[in-house]
Amino acid sequence: MNSNVNRILFIVDGDLKIGFGHISRSIILAKTFAQNGISPIFLTPDSCPFIDRIKENGIDTHSCSSFNKKDIFNIVESFIFHSFVKYIIIDLVESEYRKLNWLSFFYKDVLLASITLFNFGSDNRYEHISFFPSIEKDQVCKINSNDHVLTQFSGRSCLIFNDLFFHLKHTSNSFNNNILVTMGGSDPFALTYFVAKALIDTGFNITFLLSSLCTSFLKVKRLIESSGRHNMHIKERTDNMALEMDKADLIILNGGLTRYEACLSGKPFIAISIHEKQFKITQKLTNLGVGINLGVYKDMNEDKLALQVSNLMADYTRRATMSACMRNLNLKNGARFIFDSIISSKNI
Repeated sequence: MNSNVNRILFIVDGDLKIGFGHISRSIILAKTFAQNGISPIFLTPDSCPFIDRIKENGIDTHSCSSFNKKDIFNIVESFIFHSFVKYIIIDLVESEYRKLNWLSFFYKDVLLASITLFNFGSDNRYEHISFFPSIEKDQVCKINSNDHVLTQFSGRSCLIFNDLFFHLKHTSNSFNNNILVTMGGSDPFALTYFVAKALIDTGFNITFLLSSLCTSFLKVKRLIESSGRHNMHIKERTDNMALEMDKADLIILNGGLTRYEACLSGKPFIAISIHEKQFKITQKLTNLGVGINLGVYKDMNEDKLALQVSNLMADYTRRATMSACMRNLNLKNGARFIFDSIISSKNI
């Protein structure tokens, strides 16, 4: 590959269904490339509600009507031949990822990399290098198929964090009765509303991180207002998730990167999963003693959640033990690892 190449294209999406997580980690990774002389370009669908947030980070951002080949081909062609893009990172859900399988056929001198939230199978994979973030031991394997070589990295080295998490002072798991509820800014399954109903009659100080774009935002807001309680409030956005977690004694979350961010903050969590696959991934983490994996939301009720929260908040020793386990995980920011792996790749 030409060592003078200085552009990388991120094809990424975020919306009210899949949330902000894909874009958030791509922004962190893009900054790592920029700091090392490789300028990033983002391509998202027109419908993405987070385009302004990408631009706020000084990233060259473009949009398309969809990721179907007919809508995206000319745009990608222009990036590659006029903006000198030689690296492409794809951070999409599986259904969107599969629409881009033509990239490897048309652009054989472009290195294709993917970041996957779930480690789906190797059949019909078209990228050269893939990263699957998980709590498990780091692994790397090569898969050869039809003259195509895929290098798959998985494990803790693939986790991407905001550097703010590495500057926390780690306040103690105190008796301040502070709870942070964060189900992702979009929260498509209205888990924030479920948690709010379960805890509305408690005396805990609760901060709900929830975007006003969320379909259940008004329901949560009205529930809090009608209760007349001043110990619960909504925060629509934060630019410092690390600080929000650091102020909490307990975090109630959904999954994704947030569960690993909670570990960096040293604050125990209770996880509510949206499906069985997410539950199993979280279980691998909670088996290490860092939190409670309550189950899939369809199988639980408000009383069960309220009891688990009350019991854990009352048990300082248990929370302190969980916190110690979290810090012993020794998590690091994988952005540099991913950068180095892409730049040094010999796959093309």
